[in-house]
Amino acid sequence: MKKRIRQMVGKRIASIAMSALIAFTGACLLPQFAMPVKAAGTPYNINLASVQETFSDNCTIQITGNGTATDHTIDITVAANKTVTITLSGVSIDVSGNQVICAFKISGAGNVVINLEGTNILKS
Repeated sequence: MKKRIRQMVGKRIASIAMSALIAFTGACLLPQFAMPVKAAGTPYNINLASVQETFSDNCTIQITGNGTATDHTIDITVAANKTVTITLSGVSIDVSGNQVICAFKISGAGNVVINLEGTNILKS
């Protein structure tokens, strides 16, 4: 019974947090439902999870890694007339064994500026 109550409370808190994020119109990021809600300015860690985001506003993000190759990918969509600046730092993605997956995909009608810090390796 306690476990069930904790699950229900957890789902309600997540629902409230998502509602608050949607209501906040100044947000730079619009996370996909598969992604955890991120605090503004928090770097993405590619070694923990793939990055799949849609941006409808100008903003800057950082994607970090520890230099160890991962099969997690980056998929960025940018709205028209918007610019997203992405800094890659220590990112190593290797999906060369899979013919249908791209290590770093950018789509949409917006602009992307990519800055590189340290060694970054993308293999598709």
